[in-house]
Amino acid sequence: MTIWVVTQEFRIEERSIKREDNELIDYLIRNEQSIIF
Repeated sequence: MTIWVVTQEFRIEERSIKREDNELIDYLIRNEQSIIF
């Protein structure tokens, strides 16, 4: 699974995560400065 994160500075970061990394997903969803798509 790959998550693309767009920060407030408009930098795009590609993060490859495992299904077990739910804490990271939850953090990114709660982070108002990040968009997951």
